[in-house]
Amino acid sequence: MKNNRLLQGFILTIVVALLLRVFVIDVISVSNEALHPHFFPGDFLLISKLSSASEGQWVLLKNYPHKSYYSIRQLLEKKSDLGWTIAEPQAVITGETADEMKQASVENRQIVGKAVLVLWSLPCKPAASASAICSEKVFRYFKAID
Repeated sequence: MKNNRLLQGFILTIVVALLLRVFVIDVISVSNEALHPHFFPGDFLLISKLSSASEGQWVLLKNYPHKSYYSIRQLLEKKSDLGWTIAEPQAVITGETADEMKQASVENRQIVGKAVLVLWSLPCKPAASASAICSEKVFRYFKAID
């Protein structure tokens, strides 16, 4: 009888965790330097799938720029009820002004969720980085994303 309750509790926990992961939250890892200075390689971000996105926020996009890829981009402005203008990573890296920024368009259906928190950062491996970004990285955890 006791084993049966333990098994039921374990199964319920797994089901609730899966439902949360599919419909409410997700955790992703930043894998490249394109989003510097906002994010570093090795940052783990908490994505809220229930929050609605607005101008200036970082969002998780599916199928952008290629099919089967997920990427983080910053929303610049709402083009229409169907889509947004986003900043391309090259503009973020070079620090260009908003007028010179490379931009692209995405549809609302491509937005999976909003990045809300840097959960933690893993150490950056300088040998894997061609730039000095790794030397700038500091360990961060539970840092809200502006």
